Amino acid sequence: MNIDEVLKAASVIPVLKVERLEDAEPLAEALSAGGFRVVELTLRSDCALDAVKLMQDAAPDLVLGMGTVRRRYQA
Repeated sequence: MNIDEVLKAASVIPVLKVERLEDAEPLAEALSAGGFRVVELTLRSDCALDAVKLMQDAAPDLVLGMGTVRRRYQA
């Protein structure tokens, strides 16, 4: 999916910070059930990279972007 397709898929893109890993799956499921297609997850928490994986597994229809990328390994 290119950036134009992402922007067409979402009129609103929530930007989220997941601080507790146990919140990742239910959050993804709720966003998907609520009709969201695109979500940005910040990398400002210790569990962010793990949360991205759990969220993608829980709601494969979500397009998950990552923000606040500061280090090469985060990309």
